[in-house]
Amino acid sequence: MVDYIPPKFNENAFNCPHCGVYAHQEWFSGVGYGNLARQYMGDIVDVVGIKGELAGMSVSVCSHCHKEVIWLNENILLPRNLPVPPPPEGTPLEVKNIYIEAGKVLNDSPRASGALMRLALELLLRNIKNNNLPLDDNIKKLVESGIPEQLTKALSILRVNGNDIMHTGEIKILENKDDVLYLFNIFNMIVEDLITWPKKLNEFYKKIPESKRKEIEKNPSKDRN
Repeated sequence: MVDYIPPKFNENAFNCPHCGVYAHQEWFSGVGYGNLARQYMGDIVDVVGIKGELAGMSVSVCSHCHKEVIWLNENILLPRNLPVPPPPEGTPLEVKNIYIEAGKVLNDSPRASGALMRLALELLLRNIKNNNLPLDDNIKKLVESGIPEQLTKALSILRVNGNDIMHTGEIKILENKDDVLYLFNIFNMIVEDLITWPKKLNEFYKKIPESKRKEIEKNPSKDRN
């Protein structure tokens, strides 16, 4: 999985919310951002409902696509994109919708975002296993099927964090949005391991001549050149 570096105030480089490329960012504030900010004043008013020069506003410009990101009080004001990596190819639609909702509320409520990611995982495993079992039961089934240890750990991290926030509200790691971002990365790793890569490998496998596939299936442990 390719690392995603989320946009962060005053950082020199991150994945641009416009083009998605990891690139150097040039920063402007005070007098330096005046002309750029005025270009977007209409959109800014739509978002925050105020006019005029905004204290605490900064602008970063991507060196790859040369588009601007408007920041207010160290948070992205424009563009109004998700502050999280996109869900992987093959993510079921219902699950993707929950993922997107979790991304939208991340800045305002990291706890709610973490709880939604737990729900996204539960729906994902129900979709994969084609059942309506609770999350714990489906994780147990996957573990019993012999999934890699690292995948078991990833599932457990999302389950434990989600359970704590839903049942006790005491987990502290979900109070910081930067910490919650790792749940999205872990979720994407799970989707890639359980859906994306198996699908791609199956597509590659089908490109092998049928006669060779029959030999492989007859003697799967034998290396044939």
